[in-house]
Amino acid sequence: MTITDKNIAIEVRNLKKYFPVQEGFLASLFKRSENKYVHAVDDVSFAIKKGETFGLVGESGCGKSTTGYLIVQIEKLTSGSIYVKGVDAVTLSKSELNEVRKELQIIFQNPYESMSPRFSILDIIAEPLRLLNIIEDEDEIQKKVLEELTDVGLIPAEDFLDRFPHELSGGQRQRVSIARAFALDPTFVVADEPVSMLDVSIRVGVLKTMQELSKKRGTAFLFITHDLALARSMCDRIAVMYLGRIVEQGPTEEIVHNPLHPYTKALIAAVPVPDPDARRTEELPIVGEVPSGIDIAEGCRFHPRCIYVVDECKKIDPQLEPVKDNYSVACIRYKEINKIK
Repeated sequence: MTITDKNIAIEVRNLKKYFPVQEGFLASLFKRSENKYVHAVDDVSFAIKKGETFGLVGESGCGKSTTGYLIVQIEKLTSGSIYVKGVDAVTLSKSELNEVRKELQIIFQNPYESMSPRFSILDIIAEPLRLLNIIEDEDEIQKKVLEELTDVGLIPAEDFLDRFPHELSGGQRQRVSIARAFALDPTFVVADEPVSMLDVSIRVGVLKTMQELSKKRGTAFLFITHDLALARSMCDRIAVMYLGRIVEQGPTEEIVHNPLHPYTKALIAAVPVPDPDARRTEELPIVGEVPSGIDIAEGCRFHPRCIYVVDECKKIDPQLEPVKDNYSVACIRYKEINKIK
């Protein structure tokens, strides 16, 4: 099966990842017959257009990063489809997958651990070019590396070729990571919390570099973050994840100004107000802690923490329902809660 819309850079359908629970020694003595799994990603679907930045937001442990790893196939999915340039990459053989591997790149969260300390900056950026035989001539490889370093703001680029990661600052390392991801001119890039490890003073510059490269090359971004304010400044559309599922999805400004799902409302209410005289007087519309991803509650996954819960919420498992063009929500009471007729 393929997709034919040429404006779509990547589309994932019904993505699932279940991690088997590793029992300890004492538990294994009782030889439990029931297999248990962590439902890290559970039936996630979305499409990202060329040049679009799509945000995936939610609390830690909701499945954001795992979704990104599944798409670039660092993690092996349990089931689902990943369409790249119209072809389902999941069905490809190993040799065929290598042909599309260059279309899918990732920028990791930690620039201190995402590159070998034994490689020079030249070799770090050149490695994917060599492994995938994109460029064979070493002079051309060096020329390409210089271009990428210049594009990410490491100037003069020649000064960085023979340096090693420990000789760079955190911001410079992350720029090298961005250069490595873009060296293959990918169709799609996963940015997994790309500035969370950086000083606040240099985050803006790194994010601006990513935006400029996306516009210049028409690259689609999956921008993973727990920071809604950051997602608002970076993303065209966002999807809110909770316990492995997307509960609300739509244009960024619409979701930020008029969230429909109770969980999204809670996330936005928790964003600090940049006013030293402001005082929060209302209770946050959320209770308790994130439940286990192993024993999923029957009905709506959010109902144990939702202040709008009714008996039906404990029985009905809501699916994403179109509300209007390019906007959907998974809540059986969203009309009542938001007074929509």
